[in-house]
Amino acid sequence: MPSGDSEQVAGDVSGNVPVETKEQILKVHHLGGNDFAAHIVRKLRIISADFEPMLEGRKEQVVVVSEIEVTPDMCNFWRTMHGGCTATILETATSLPVPAFIRSEEWLYSGVSSSLSINYYLPAGLGEKLKVIATTRAGGKRSVTVQGEIWSKNGLVASCVHVKMVPKTKL
Repeated sequence: MPSGDSEQVAGDVSGNVPVETKEQILKVHHLGGNDFAAHIVRKLRIISADFEPMLEGRKEQVVVVSEIEVTPDMCNFWRTMHGGCTATILETATSLPVPAFIRSEEWLYSGVSSSLSINYYLPAGLGEKLKVIATTRAGGKRSVTVQGEIWSKNGLVASCVHVKMVPKTKL
C-alpha cells in the first residue's frame, strides 16, 4: 500500500464520481499543511469515491474508501493505534465525501464538526493495513451526517457517526 505521503491526483482515485468531484475531495484531504496531526492525515491514501443509490429515498450516497498503515507515531505504549489517532483518522475520512454529497459553495470545504461519536471494537497493531470507509447518510442546507468505519484483517476496529455543519461565520 502506498504511504499516502505524496500528494495524490484525481487519476489515483477510482470510482464513478466525476474527475472534478475527485479533485474537490482531494482538496479537502490536502487542507492544512502543518496543522494538528497533518503528518498522520497525509498517510491516508484515498482509493475510491463512488456515488451509490441509497436503500430508501431518491438521493445517492457518497462512499469514499481510504487506506492507511499503522506506524509507530500512531501507537500507544502497547504498540496499537491510539484512540485519539483513530478519532483523528475517522474525523478526517468522514469529511471527505461531504463536498460530493452536498454540492454547494457553502460545503466546498466540508464544513465544521458538530459532533463525532465513536465506538471502538478491536485494537489495530503496528504495521497493520487498515481500510477506512466513509458513507454519507443524510444532509441538507445546514448539516450532513456521515458514517465512518475502520477495518483491519481481524474485523471492525472502530465506527463513528460524524455530524458536520456550515458555520455561521466565515472560517
